[in-house]
Amino acid sequence: MSRTGGFTLIELAIVMAIIAILAAVAIPRSANMSGRAGDSAVEATAAAVQAAYAVALADAGSAPSCAALFSRMSRVSGTGNTRTVTSSGGVTTIVCTETSGVATQASIYNDRAATYKDAASALTLQF
Repeated sequence: MSRTGGFTLIELAIVMAIIAILAAVAIPRSANMSGRAGDSAVEATAAAVQAAYAVALADAGSAPSCAALFSRMSRVSGTGNTRTVTSSGGVTTIVCTETSGVATQASIYNDRAATYKDAASALTLQF
């Protein structure tokens, strides 16, 4: 008896099982990529805020206001004490708090982040 080609049912079942195992491993890992990108965007923005604060402090010789802090940052948009930065990691929001015209803290969160998703879980910098 000669085989004329094709696959047996067992061979097809084994291939389908291997594909199912690979999908079970790959899908959860890729599903959280967006959240990790958002977390990285928050951390990068926090570093930019700290650098801008240091530059504004060095320029003025005293603690800067939120407006002076934001003027030292690139790629920010918005007005007042809430600004946004848009990147591939999503929209990162910076909320600056002032006391007597001096920036006292900045809360940073991202709409896609796994950790810093909203204002309640924001990364907060104290100045």
